[in-house]
Parts: sequence; structure tokens; C-alpha cells
Amino acid sequence: MKRVRTRLGAVTAAMALGATALASLGGTAHALTEVPVPQLNFEKVISSKPFSGGPSASDIEGLGYVTGDDSMWVADDNGDKVYEINASTGAWKSTLTAADFITATQVGTGTPSDITRADDLESVVYDGAGNLYVTSGNCCNTPTPGPPYFPTVYKLTKDVPGHVGEFYPKQWQALPEGQDPTAAGWRPGTGIYYGKGTKIKTYDFATNAIGSDMSFSVGTIVGIDFTSANVAFITTATVNTASGRTTATSDSTIHRFDISGSTWTENTNWKLPLASIGTPGGSTIDDGVIDARDTSIVGDKVYVSDGYDSRSGGDHPIYVYNLVAAPGPTAAFSAIPTTGRAPYTVLSPTRAPRWHPRRATRPAGRGTSTATTPPTAPCRTRRTSTPSPGPTR
Repeated sequence: MKRVRTRLGAVTAAMALGATALASLGGTAHALTEVPVPQLNFEKVISSKPFSGGPSASDIEGLGYVTGDDSMWVADDNGDKVYEINASTGAWKSTLTAADFITATQVGTGTPSDITRADDLESVVYDGAGNLYVTSGNCCNTPTPGPPYFPTVYKLTKDVPGHVGEFYPKQWQALPEGQDPTAAGWRPGTGIYYGKGTKIKTYDFATNAIGSDMSFSVGTIVGIDFTSANVAFITTATVNTASGRTTATSDSTIHRFDISGSTWTENTNWKLPLASIGTPGGSTIDDGVIDARDTSIVGDKVYVSDGYDSRSGGDHPIYVYNLVAAPGPTAAFSAIPTTGRAPYTVLSPTRAPRWHPRRATRPAGRGTSTATTPPTAPCRTRRTSTPSPGPTR
């Protein structure tokens, strides 16, 4: 949840961030097993209070997986930090703070960032070409809350002097006031998608150019990830968590969109509600997602961050699921009757089938009869004639 703005009623969507060079558009999609109808099987939760062997997060938002490092990067918007954890074990690896982000310089001017641009760290995206992107939303203007806000996109690389070999903030671009890049993901061949509201649009980091709007109508969109250039997964949050949780299938749901050209079509077979998937009873941390934030799909493993603020103990866990094929239906049969010959069926109410002497029943008029004698047919008279005499030879 946000410190200042409320996320409950905010509708967030995906927008496209273009790549700075064509060579970097290869992408970081992770192979996904295609099944007709999938389901999510709960595996575990990764606690963020604290992360195993590390600090505690104040809140968690975006997730970004880095291939090769087996690292999941986790944005903490309330703590102004981004954490690196081991995606397999959940163990903490490193932390970047707002003080690290403000060392980045603006593209074109070389101007350092400042704290007002690093106080709402929302989404994390890896492009598969050695660059990590972190967005800061349209909030909160630390240390004096209130507008104007300064939404920003940061680019992290592993070649910053003094930090070679590890991701560190290098450059930043200022987004126009009102832009709010909460949900973000990298589409192979195109670039990063990030967004606000029900709209998505393209954005190019190198030129800071923003494209035209596209619209979605699936709800409060808070996360986006791609498993290929043609498949997007959009995560929606729970609209109202005032009651503590809800299991409505419209809440905290992952939606799949199949992309063909400029058309994005929701694949409803892959609509995955999250609210009731977990292990109820005992610790509440693994009961199921209450208010989803972002989704990161790595092969057939699905990571979902939960932004619900009132969970016992104050934890904001990451849920881990395995995506499998849903079991098919089981056929069942009943035999009727069990003895005797099968009854004769009248095929038409107006025209009965012919009677056969070997049948046990016969049609009678427009119904059925149990009589065993053949039907009485009207007598027909055979026409006869006397042959005429042939010609005389």
C-alpha cells in the first residue's frame, strides 16, 4: 500500500516502454508449458518480514526476475528500497536504497536524481540484455508530501564504477506529471510495458517518448509479465479489502492475453483467481493472496507479491505457485435396464417404423404396443390381365 495515496480504488494498467536499441529487444520471457486449462498449485510463501537472512520490507510491490542470477528483485515503495533475493530459496542477497538511486544521472543532462524521484519505487523489469529498470510512481514527494510529484524511470546496469558486476542505478528519465508506472513487464521484441489506470502505452527510455493509449477492462491492474512476445499475463488487485479478505473470483486474479498484431485477446481458460489458493488454518501468512501486487512467471513457477497491509504480523509475503494442467473430467455411466430385450423406440410421433416379426413389440398407431402379432394391413387386390394372343405365323 502507499504511504500517501490509496491503492484500493486506483486502477493501474500496463504501458509499453520501448528499448533503447534494437539489439536489446530480445527479451527475457521464460518458457511456459502450454496446457488447455491450467491451475495453480500452492507451493510456499516467501516472507518479507524479514527476508531470510536479511532485513524486513515495509511493503512490497513489483517483482523482476533476472535470468542467470536466479535473483528476484522486489520493490518496496514505502521503504524506498529494492531488495534482491534468491528466487529459489527466498534468501536475501542485497539491498538498494533511495540514497543509491539518487546517484543516477539524467539521460542527456547528467543531472543527478534527488529524493523526490526515488520515494515511490514501484516496478522492476529486466530486459534480458543486462539492464534492469525500476520505476517510481506519481507519489509521494518526500520529505514534504503533496504535489507536484515526480514519476521517474531508472536504468540499472552492472558497469557503474565502484559497483562493477552488480546492478546499480546509472541513469534516469523524468516522466510527465500524472504518469504512474505501477505495473511493468518486458515484452520480447518490443520493450517494457508500464502503466496507469485502464490504459497502456509505449515508452522509450532513450528518447523519453510516450505512445498512444490502449485500453483494458479487467479491473484494477497492478502487474504485468510476458512469457513470450505473444502472451501477456496481467494481474488485478482486490478492490476492497476492508473486510480483511474476499474470495470473490474478480479479486486478485491473473489474466492471460494472447497477442496477435495489435489485438490483445483474453484467454479465459487461463483466468487464475488467487484469493482461495493457499493453506488455510494456522499461520495466516499462507492462507492465500489478499491483495495482489505483481506477478513474475519463471517457467511454470508463478510468483505473486501481496500488498495487503493488515495481515497479522505486518508481513507482505510473496506467494509461490506451480502452474499445472487442471485434471480432466471423469466419465460415469449407469446401465438401464439390466435384463430383457431393449424396448422398441418410436422414431417419430406421426410415422411408426415397420413391424418386424423378430421384434418383441410393434407400433400401434402413433404410440407403442406390447402386442406380438403383426399389424393388420388393408387388403390389396392384385391386378390381373389376360395376355393377348401373339401374332399368327
